[in-house]
Amino acid sequence: ATHVYWSNRAEGSVNRVPKGGGTVEPLATGQSSPGDLAVDATHVYWINSGTGQVMRVETTGTGQQQLAGAQGGPVSLQISSDTVYWTNKDDGEVRYVSKTGGGVETLKSGLSGVSALAIDDAHLYWGADGTGEIARYTFASAATVPVADGQSEPVALEVQGSDIYWLNAMSATERLVRASCL
Repeated sequence: ATHVYWSNRAEGSVNRVPKGGGTVEPLATGQSSPGDLAVDATHVYWINSGTGQVMRVETTGTGQQQLAGAQGGPVSLQISSDTVYWTNKDDGEVRYVSKTGGGVETLKSGLSGVSALAIDDAHLYWGADGTGEIARYTFASAATVPVADGQSEPVALEVQGSDIYWLNAMSATERLVRASCL
């Protein structure tokens, strides 16, 4: 990628700047508390937590599109080659939609405080701060298995190789945790 992308909640914008420095370019303005975002070769995807929307815009700043609306507290977002995934913390759901739009589907429901997502080629992972669980969903089999439990408000999941890392936001002693994804 030639640019760095970010959302600015206070200004209600999604922006980019060349990696080498330069002028900040707003890609989308007038957003309602834009949050977590992901970027592929052609688009930037983000959540508007203030209005419960999942959005996209071309990396050039044209073609802004709502992919999902009226979501129950979207917090975390990840993308695969053809799908956008996000957590709805208030509704306790992991949901998804095609990158090009269409019908919104529920991947998993009944999750207490689901607020973090990570993805690799074969799996989607989530953290639920209401139960302290980290779980792994396998795309090929649609099976969900626990990776860890008893965590203290797990946030900021990241997969690297065969390991998954997360922060325990409410723990005084175990802030950064690693576990095997296998």
